[in-house]
Amino acid sequence: MNTLTTNQLFAGIVSLVMLAAVIAGLVIAGSPNQERMRKADQQRVSDLQQISYAVDVYMNTNSVLPPSLIDLARSPNTYIQSIMDPETAVPYTYRLGDAGRYTLCATFETPSDSGPDQPARPQPAGFWTHGIGERCFELEARKSPAADLKPIPYPMD
Repeated sequence: MNTLTTNQLFAGIVSLVMLAAVIAGLVIAGSPNQERMRKADQQRVSDLQQISYAVDVYMNTNSVLPPSLIDLARSPNTYIQSIMDPETAVPYTYRLGDAGRYTLCATFETPSDSGPDQPARPQPAGFWTHGIGERCFELEARKSPAADLKPIPYPMD
C-alpha cells in the first residue's frame, strides 16, 4: 500500500478546495446560461422603458399615440435601441388603449430581481417586476409640462 507524500496530500486538498470554490461560485452566481437569460431580461426591461419614453415624446409631439412600434421607431423625434426581443428577434407587443393608455408586453426567461436593476422612470414600486413568461405593462403616455406652454407675444416697438 502506497502512502501519500505531503506534496500529494497538499495537491489533493488544494484541488478539492478549488473544486468547492467553483461549485460555490456557480451556485451563488448561477450558471452561465442563467446569467445570459438574466441579462437578456434586463435588456428587455430596458427596451420597454426606452419605448415608453419614446411614446411620451411621440404623444407630446403629435398629440396622439403612435399607431405601432414601427411607426414609433421611424419617428424622427424619438430614439429606440430596439423594438424586438434580444434573443428571439420577435417584436415586443404594443397595444393601443383609450385616452393615452397603451400596453407593452415581453416574454421573460427569469423572474425579475427586486434590487438595483429597478428602473429610473418613476413608477409604483416594483412596476417593471416580472415572472417567467409573458408579462404586460399597462402604461399611460405622460404629457410634458412644456406641451401646455403657449408662446408669449413679444411686444413690437
